[in-house]
Amino acid sequence: MFLREFFADGKLEMKVILLQAILTWPMPLLWLGMLGALAQFAGRKRLARRMLVLAVLGLFASGVPMTGVLLRLPLTAVPKYDAGDSANIDAIIVPTAGIYQDMAGDWWPEDGTVLRLARGRQLQGQTGLPLIIAGGGRMPGAPPEAQVAARIVTLDPANIRLEGGSRTTAEMAPAVAEMLATGGISGGARGASRNVVLVTSPAHILRSAAVLRAHGIDVVVAVANPSESRPEISGIMLFLPSKYGQKSMRDIVHEYLGIAWYLMRGHIGPGDLFG
Repeated sequence: MFLREFFADGKLEMKVILLQAILTWPMPLLWLGMLGALAQFAGRKRLARRMLVLAVLGLFASGVPMTGVLLRLPLTAVPKYDAGDSANIDAIIVPTAGIYQDMAGDWWPEDGTVLRLARGRQLQGQTGLPLIIAGGGRMPGAPPEAQVAARIVTLDPANIRLEGGSRTTAEMAPAVAEMLATGGISGGARGASRNVVLVTSPAHILRSAAVLRAHGIDVVVAVANPSESRPEISGIMLFLPSKYGQKSMRDIVHEYLGIAWYLMRGHIGPGDLFG
């Protein structure tokens, strides 16, 4: 999660939780509405009216699934993998999407990680390319996510590489670039350029592809779960506010904030977003 990159001291977890309470969508609009109520109480009626109207309109628009459909389009604007591309590919990259600990203390991959691994395993079986699972320990005391995820992949260990040091998408890219350059990975590509198939969730495509490009890696994408790219509802329901619309908007806003943060920190440049 990119929010963890805001802080570096020992109280990271509490600060991340606090920041999530402030920034996680639709909290900014709720805070705006609260400020509007305070402005009304303070006698700033015109300002209060504007803030309240903006908050209500924002909540309505963000709850409409079609808003999320439109805002998601730029996040998925990366060339898609085609079976004919495999001759020019070095490896398949699967960034993890979280792990959890059960009551017995054992660690397991989250659903998002499982979906990405299933697609990555399918591609590896079709192409024979090396599969790189990337993800380090993101929580205190947690094992590397790549290590946990690898337990459920039924592939020859010789075809799997684990990158277990990266805690964020930004850290994943240089680690993968180093593995491709020095780790003895030989896929289908030839020459100095490196080419990979990135297997991830739809909203995560643009940010993860951009950081890979920033480290000299050309990217094509295989969506982990193609059904995630399509709304769960259709027809008139696409234009009516719903819980699905707010959930979709939360993921999308998170990615746009992450991209803005990566641009500010210099992890990526504008050109990396457009390939």
